[in-house]
Amino acid sequence: QYFYSNIVRYESGEEEASRTRGVREMTEGSGIEYVYYTLVSAAKRTCAFIVGAVSPYSPAGKAGLKRGEIIAEVNGEPIQESEMENAFEKVIYPSGSVTVTVYDSRFENPRQIVYGSESYEDNPVWKCCSVTAANNVKVGYLCYNSFNMYYDDKLLEAFATLQGEGVEDLILDLRYNGGGHVVSSLLMGTFVAGQPHKGEIYSRMVPNAQRQAAGDRGSVFRIGNMNYGDGTY
Repeated sequence: QYFYSNIVRYESGEEEASRTRGVREMTEGSGIEYVYYTLVSAAKRTCAFIVGAVSPYSPAGKAGLKRGEIIAEVNGEPIQESEMENAFEKVIYPSGSVTVTVYDSRFENPRQIVYGSESYEDNPVWKCCSVTAANNVKVGYLCYNSFNMYYDDKLLEAFATLQGEGVEDLILDLRYNGGGHVVSSLLMGTFVAGQPHKGEIYSRMVPNAQRQAAGDRGSVFRIGNMNYGDGTY
């Protein structure tokens, strides 16, 4: 998705940074992480982009763009199939600001959204809420976009919220999660498994023969153990 990496990490205040594992990482761009191409008119050779994922903390997210919406025009112009790559660059990596005409998933209710590219803190906890199912069971929903240990305090806050709301079942949405830090995966596993499974093996890292010959015996991650500094969850 990107031709560069964010080498520099920016600290957003010592107090905030001290509550998590380290210094926050800044993300660059519009915040639209996935889009899908669709042909709108075969006769006119026009197309559109269906938004797959957008960070709620990003410029596009703050402007109101949501997953499932359809971008059919860029700066007032329909997206011609021959100009699709150019339109894609303007939508995902806008230089300055871009105005897009957006429709809902039924291709109705058009509206215009203006956004640009900038640095922002992309807390991977994109959504945390609970609903009551038809059988009166409290169901929690958590959309978690990456295993980023620098935001583990936000993951802890999310589970504390769900626990406080009396959640019994959990929907864990990882559909756009590309992975990340194992210690954050362990943290989530600890929250889901709970106290009855404390100390049980969550995952085991087994090095290859070359690494073993160099003295690497691998790592074992256990439910409840932070595996990063001292202490338990």
